[in-house]
Amino acid sequence: MLNRSGNTKYQIKDAQQVYRQLSVSYEKIDSTSKKLVAFADKCPNIDENDISSKA
Repeated sequence: MLNRSGNTKYQIKDAQQVYRQLSVSYEKIDSTSKKLVAFADKCPNIDENDISSKA
């Protein structure tokens, strides 16, 4: 939980914690995205222009 006291020292620590959390989330998203691209590259039957398939 972020400290709302207005103390700059705590605001910096809170910002560092949020930055680390965002970095971890970004790394997970990036890794998942790369896995999806690799998987799609292995599936030659996929028609990227086919709009008839359902999600």
